[in-house]
Amino acid sequence: LKDMVFLKDLTAAITSGEFALRLLGAEQPGVVDFQGLCDRLYSFADQLQRQPLDREVLSESEAGMVLDTLTSTRTQLEERLLKMPQAFGSDESLLPDPSKLMLYMRDDKLVDFHMDAAVAEAGGAVQFSRDLWERLNGRPGEGEGEGAAEGGEQSEEKREPETARIAQRLEKLESLRTRLEESQRARSEALERYSSGALGDRRAEFEVARKSLRASEKAVREFQSRVLLASVDWLLERAATVLERDLERTSVAEWDTSGRSVKELVAEFTLLERQEFAYSQYAPEGLEVGEGDDRVDIANLLDSRELRLLEGDAMDFMSLLGLEGTPQEDVDFSTTLTRLQAQVGQYVEKAKIGISFYTNGAQILGQDIQYALGLVSKAAFEDYTLKPRETSTLWRTAKDFLTFIPFLIILIIPLTPIGHVLIFSFIQKFFPDFFPTSFTERRQNVIKVYKDIIPATADASTA
Repeated sequence: LKDMVFLKDLTAAITSGEFALRLLGAEQPGVVDFQGLCDRLYSFADQLQRQPLDREVLSESEAGMVLDTLTSTRTQLEERLLKMPQAFGSDESLLPDPSKLMLYMRDDKLVDFHMDAAVAEAGGAVQFSRDLWERLNGRPGEGEGEGAAEGGEQSEEKREPETARIAQRLEKLESLRTRLEESQRARSEALERYSSGALGDRRAEFEVARKSLRASEKAVREFQSRVLLASVDWLLERAATVLERDLERTSVAEWDTSGRSVKELVAEFTLLERQEFAYSQYAPEGLEVGEGDDRVDIANLLDSRELRLLEGDAMDFMSLLGLEGTPQEDVDFSTTLTRLQAQVGQYVEKAKIGISFYTNGAQILGQDIQYALGLVSKAAFEDYTLKPRETSTLWRTAKDFLTFIPFLIILIIPLTPIGHVLIFSFIQKFFPDFFPTSFTERRQNVIKVYKDIIPATADASTA
C-alpha cells in the first residue's frame, strides 16, 4: 500500500514538472518554484534507487523507465532554472513554442489555456504525457460539469472484493473457531470428571484427570488468543484489499483531491498492521497447541484483552471504509453509531468537494469577467490591439457569462444530487458548449496543478 501511494505521489511530481516546463510565462520571477520541483524529483529518484518498489506495483523495466523520466524532467527544469536570470525576457526565441503549450500565464496572474477547437482537440499534437493530459482533463470518458457531487455511481464500487488471500484467512479463522469449540467441550468433560467424585481415592487417576483439566484449560485460552489474532488478520486483509482496489482505481486527476484522505487511511492501516505483526511473532503457524510441556505458553504472551481491543480498532477501521466487521456479528448500538458517523462523514466530505468545485468556478468566472473588462478598456481607450489569444479569451468569457445564468437556474432547482448528475450528464453529452468553462474539470484542474508548483512564499490567491 505504501508503494502504491509512493507511485501516485511520484507520478504527480513528474506531471507537475512537465506542467512547469510547458507553461508559457513561467519565466516570470516568483511564478514557478523550479528549485522546489527539482528537489522533489531528486528525492523521488533517490528513494526509488535506494529502495525499489514491490514488483507487483512497479516492475523492474517500468522502474527503469520511470527513473529515466524523473532524470530527464529534472534535467530540463535545472536547465530552465539556469537560463532564467539572464536569458528569459531578453530573447523570446528561447521560450517554448506556444503552439505546443496550450498553457499560459495571463496578465492577471491566472493560469489559462487555449480554447479554440484546433488546439483543444489536438491532444496528440500537444506534447503532453498521458498522465498530465489525464490530470488536466479528468478521467477519460467522464463528464466535466458535474463537479465532484455525484453519488449515484458509487454503489458498485463499495462492494467488497473477494480474493484468495481473504478466503484463505477466513478458512483459517473458521478452523481455529472449530478447534476452540472442541477444546471448550474437552475442558467441560475434564471438569465434569474432575469434580464428579467418581475417581474416589484412586490418586493416580486423579492426577491424570487434573493434568487433563489443566491442559484443556491451557488449550482453550491459547485458542481464544489465536482466534482473536486470526480475526484481526482477516479484517486487515479485507481492508488492505479494499485500499489496494481504491488506489488502483484512483486516477492521476483524482489524486489531487482524494490523495490526502487515502494517505491517512494507509497510515492508520500501517499502525494496525504493525500491532498485529508484533503479536503474531508469539504465535508461529507451525507450533500446535499442546506440543511439548516445556514450550512457551502462548496464552500468557498473547493477552486476550489487548487482542480484543486491537480487534475493535480493526472493526472501527473497517467502518471507516464502509465495510462490516464480520458477516455474523451482533451489531450493538455503539457499532451502529460508529458506522453512521463514518457514512455521514463521507457525505459531508463529498458535499465539501462539491461546494468547493462550484465556489472555485464562480471565482474563476469573476476573474475572467474582470480580465475581459480590462481587455475591452485597453482596446477602447488605449488604442491597444488584442492578440489572438486575448480575443479568444474575450469571446469565451462572453459565452461563459451568457450560459452561466441558465446553468445557475438548473443548479438551484430543488433536485436530488442524482437528479442534478443526470441532467448535467445529459447536457454535457448533447450540448457540451452549454457549460461555463470555469465549471469544467479541465479548467479547474489546470489551476490545481499550478498550485502544486508555485513557490511556498507566494500568495496562493495568485493561482
